[in-house]
Amino acid sequence: MNRNAFLSTLASLALAATLCAQPRPFTGVIRGTVVNEQSQPVAGADVTAQLADELHQGLVRYVQTDDAGRFVITGLKPARYQVFAMKEADGYANPRWFIHDNGTVPVVQLSDAAPASDVLVKIGPKAARISGTITDAATGDPIEAVSFRVWRGKNCASALSLNATPKYDLLIPSSAEVALEVSVPGYEVWRYNPGPNAAEPTWLNLPSGARMPLNIKLQPIINTSRVGTTQ
Repeated sequence: MNRNAFLSTLASLALAATLCAQPRPFTGVIRGTVVNEQSQPVAGADVTAQLADELHQGLVRYVQTDDAGRFVITGLKPARYQVFAMKEADGYANPRWFIHDNGTVPVVQLSDAAPASDVLVKIGPKAARISGTITDAATGDPIEAVSFRVWRGKNCASALSLNATPKYDLLIPSSAEVALEVSVPGYEVWRYNPGPNAAEPTWLNLPSGARMPLNIKLQPIINTSRVGTTQ
């Protein structure tokens, strides 16, 4: 073998080794349809898949349903997946959050032998919506960096915490007892409580699709400590 042929053979072997070393692209597919509580297809819903046994790995990218409520998620590895769908603009909250889990999140299994799966994803009923402003009770100024906590019934250990702007819009579970708490440094903790007992929150319980205006005024914490003077 002459030198050029030898070098050509080495190059071919190196290329083959490189190709073999590269990971194969995942070919798993989840396809399906998103329907609402009336079994009607939901167009424009956001759909994603999450590894059911490896939650720390995060989510697959989001895709949107077409006019017939259909979607396709490609490039998935063999594994078990939970499939989530939401359309917050229409009141269908993200069921990944515990308080919005309607108990119908499907789980599908992809494998090398069965790399594709068809699934029906049911969303709903619609959440209730509260919206309004968050201001300083003394000055009326809007307040930034507010933290909301929302939980069902007495299960405050599984509360959903999220940040809110001074003009907020929040989806809460419908037809359920829901507690709401707002806090920000320098202000007293606010709880939804139209009743006489300020120490305990009153439950919100709104029907599906309801909208409730709720302007929140936070009371500044007054520093009552006094600085001593020297006579």
